[in-house]
Amino acid sequence: MSKQKSRLVASAILTVLCALMAFLPFTGLEAPGKGVMILFLWCILMWIIRPIPEYLIGVLGAAVMAIFFNQGATVVSGFGNTGWWLCLWAGFIGASIQHTGLGERIAYWIVTKMGKTELMANYATNIANTVLSLMIPSNTARGAVVSPICDSICEGLGYKRGEHKGDAAIMLSNLYTNTTNTWLFYTAVGANAIGMAIVTEVTGQSISWMGWLAATFIPATLILAFIPWFCNKMFGTPKAERKPVNITFAREKLAAMGPLSINEKKAAFYFLLTILAFCTQTWHNVSPNFVVFVSVFLLLCPGIGVCSFKDINNMIAWPAFLQLGFAMSLASCASKVNGFQWIVDLVFTNNPAFMSMNINTFLIIWLSFVVVLHIIFAGMNAMVAVIVPVSMTMAAALGFDAYTMGLLTVMAISAGAFFLPFNSAPNLIFYGADRFSVPQQLKGAFPIAALIILGLIFSVKIWFPIIGIL
Repeated sequence: MSKQKSRLVASAILTVLCALMAFLPFTGLEAPGKGVMILFLWCILMWIIRPIPEYLIGVLGAAVMAIFFNQGATVVSGFGNTGWWLCLWAGFIGASIQHTGLGERIAYWIVTKMGKTELMANYATNIANTVLSLMIPSNTARGAVVSPICDSICEGLGYKRGEHKGDAAIMLSNLYTNTTNTWLFYTAVGANAIGMAIVTEVTGQSISWMGWLAATFIPATLILAFIPWFCNKMFGTPKAERKPVNITFAREKLAAMGPLSINEKKAAFYFLLTILAFCTQTWHNVSPNFVVFVSVFLLLCPGIGVCSFKDINNMIAWPAFLQLGFAMSLASCASKVNGFQWIVDLVFTNNPAFMSMNINTFLIIWLSFVVVLHIIFAGMNAMVAVIVPVSMTMAAALGFDAYTMGLLTVMAISAGAFFLPFNSAPNLIFYGADRFSVPQQLKGAFPIAALIILGLIFSVKIWFPIIGIL
């Protein structure tokens, strides 16, 4: 049976099971709320299996909720969220920088300066990947830039596709990095902004770009520094067989690019202005949500910009933004009918084992659950829309601080989508090079996930109080 047929069969079975849930009692939830929650669950399951494009699942779910469950304008409320707009405009910025070739040039330059040995090639590409996470707020786009560079290094080392030997080290190192540096920078991935928009809407508290960096810098940087060494140790070439890396391809690429173009210079200047505005938010009080509006104007404005909308239109993941907006909207529908409160009451509030837990035990269990939950999700956007509201409702029920729980949950979601190839689009890009196997990916993922969980616990118990977040 083909993969698509398997997905259709699985989706049909799950659809029937969801329909049968209508006959179950949802004690404490009124009939419209019951329908909304069943449909919301169906959308989540379909986003995981993906029998049809994710945005179409969102369209269908929104239509049914509006027509049959009286949700009205709530089914499109996600598109009015400032977090959604931040993701969209950040996507324009990343596409503009990518169009100029500046991101690719930086990556090749770092490789020529550092990539002389296999271990240093791991570090060079990982540093390039993380630098690009500042400039390109899409781990899919970064994967598209970095994966071919890693593939060229593997070719230079003489590895054949499909052997899955020492070439697995550099590919997996960058796969793990590409979904961990999303934790380091607030604008490295859209899920961060979306998640924090939900947190702010519920609690009234927000975090600045610099506040996020201060909160994540120590644990995220330590883990990012560990990943290349760990992958080289676990998957790299045996010591007796190691040889120098041929980085001629990177020099040739830079030579072919020629000197820095005027558009690259302008893109770099506008990007630095954007980062400066993020870093000085406490002085001017302009939210990053609106800083990016100005950046997009400068990058696309005729005469002073670096490209036109037509130039980058095909580089922007419009279906992903549609799916993201609908995921947030459907989560708002579930919240409106008190669905999240009902789940928390059912699973946690009415469970004596959870109610008697202290905060330390609960955080370990909850954050471990969120990080490992990546195994069944394809992408972070749907996960943020579902898990973040539940975390804050749960925190309120258990007497914990809702803002802290929401913030930690967003961070746990932003890092760790690296267990299986389907967990994110960039994972599929790296996997498509055929340089590692799924068992190898899983083998490396669990130790790094454990470090992320420890990093989150360190943050809330030690680091956040020191820097004044708590």
